[in-house]
Amino acid sequence: MRMKDKLFARLKMRKLYTQLVCAFFLVFFVIITVSAIILYNNIIVILMDNSNTHTEQQIRQYSHNIESFCRQIDLVSRQLITNTNIQDFAVYEEMTERERILISQEVIRSFARTVKNYEFITSVIYYGNDGLFLKADAKENLAKFDSNNTGAWLYTSDIFREINYNQSKLTVFGGFSNDDFTTSGEFPVSGHDPGYCISAARNVFAGSASGVLIINIDLEHFISIYSGTASDKTGVMYITDNRGKIISHIDAAEIGGLSQAFTLADSYSDIEISTLGISGEMTQVVANRLEHDLVLISEVPVSVIMRDVSRLRNILLITLVIAFAAAAVTGTYFVGRIIRPVEKLTDAMKKVEMGDLGMTLDSKPGNELGVLITQFNEMSQSIQGLMIKNEAIHEEKRKIEMEALQAQINPHFLYNTINIIKWMAVAIKAENISDCLTALGDLLNPIFKSRDILCTVGEEVTYTKQYIKIMNYRFAGFYDVNISVPEELMDCMTLRFILQPLVENAIQHGDMDSGNGHIDITVDELGDSIKLTVTDNGKGLEAEKIKEINQSLESGIDTGEQSESRIGLTNVSRRIKLHFGDEYGLTARSRKGEGTSVSVTIPKVPKPQ
Repeated sequence: MRMKDKLFARLKMRKLYTQLVCAFFLVFFVIITVSAIILYNNIIVILMDNSNTHTEQQIRQYSHNIESFCRQIDLVSRQLITNTNIQDFAVYEEMTERERILISQEVIRSFARTVKNYEFITSVIYYGNDGLFLKADAKENLAKFDSNNTGAWLYTSDIFREINYNQSKLTVFGGFSNDDFTTSGEFPVSGHDPGYCISAARNVFAGSASGVLIINIDLEHFISIYSGTASDKTGVMYITDNRGKIISHIDAAEIGGLSQAFTLADSYSDIEISTLGISGEMTQVVANRLEHDLVLISEVPVSVIMRDVSRLRNILLITLVIAFAAAAVTGTYFVGRIIRPVEKLTDAMKKVEMGDLGMTLDSKPGNELGVLITQFNEMSQSIQGLMIKNEAIHEEKRKIEMEALQAQINPHFLYNTINIIKWMAVAIKAENISDCLTALGDLLNPIFKSRDILCTVGEEVTYTKQYIKIMNYRFAGFYDVNISVPEELMDCMTLRFILQPLVENAIQHGDMDSGNGHIDITVDELGDSIKLTVTDNGKGLEAEKIKEINQSLESGIDTGEQSESRIGLTNVSRRIKLHFGDEYGLTARSRKGEGTSVSVTIPKVPKPQ
């Protein structure tokens, strides 16, 4: 059975160990996980903000580059208009054939010089409203006049209407190649090998005649203006016109298509940033409306921005795994340090329960458990001390009971002898001797008639009266005794023969004046206790002497003169303490010349019914 209990206690301790480890790990897990999630989310926000800020800065810089470049093209177009003979086209129809050829050649040479001077200009073209068509590029120079040929596709396009709408303002558009600018009335077919370029056009006013000047710009050069990272696969930057048509893109296949992100920039003049779903993928879009009705758009997939976050997430996961492993090891170690002393303490308590009193633990950790083990050691030693003391008390009671049994023999013999003497006194008619012997017999009768160590206060008072009666026969009525006991205390229980020794002590050692001896016997109620007091009017004792008597009564030890002069008091005190406890006993008070008072305090115990 003991082995089973010990095993059960071990299992319970292991359960506590597991609970503590799990609690420690759970708290650590929650704290670290929540911290990691907050850190991860904040890093994502920071990365997105940094990406937005970086892209916005790029957009602003590239927008500035594009607008500066467009102003340069605008300047070139103005120079071509003012520094050539285009103004002579106002009277083109009135010229002779030779004059037309000369003016056209002069204008084409001017166009050719411009193409040669500016490497990024691929061609310069003039469409006259009167049917004149001039073109200069790196391959050829072309001049054509046909007053009936006004069916070129440009005249029927939205671009032409926009050029006219802008009047003298430069119009930038795209999605066409150099070869698309002809006198053909057919709109250029998309999908062929384009060799796309960016076109800048403006109206040319020459008297009553008018036309359109177009400067075609190399697309790669134009892309390099706003995309220094054209080969970067992390995102894409491109330009649309005011209808969302893509006119400049690193991927030629995208040119001419509509931008899904264009609506973000629609009707806005400043940079706009948003996250849109494009082609099934969340994309960070930054758009800015430029001069000349252009829109610069940057598209960066969120997955690209989050690429570094993925690496960070992996690092965090690895860190969390390492942290959790470290927490498990650390938690197991520290919980073990807590549980091991508890296990030792539990084993020690089991041993104390099995009777191994007084055992102590040597190992004391420097924490609250150390205090607990110290208290256990003190408790174990205190229990052992109490057991030893209890055994001594029981041994003392046993000795007293043996002495009482042994003493019963003498009073029994004495009682029979007293009866014989009493009848002899009756026979000779010595009444005073007979009464005295009768009182002595009544005094001794309880010793052999009852083995109970307790009696009522009333019975104890009766025994004391018999003793006083005998003493007054002896001393011829020398002592005046006053007894005051409340009726309700008469049935309270007390030890036998504790009042008579006090009266005897007062008579023997009170040193009262001849013919004036007075003894007061009182019984008072003090809460849960009662106090029996015997007071004489003797000469009293010195303070030093009464202090010595009280110390002897407290310790219950008779020594020297104390044992001889105060016979019975120490015995009564020991009996009370053994039976009722150390908080009860005798107390003596005295002043020189004012008499002596001895009090007995016992618990208030009612008489059994």
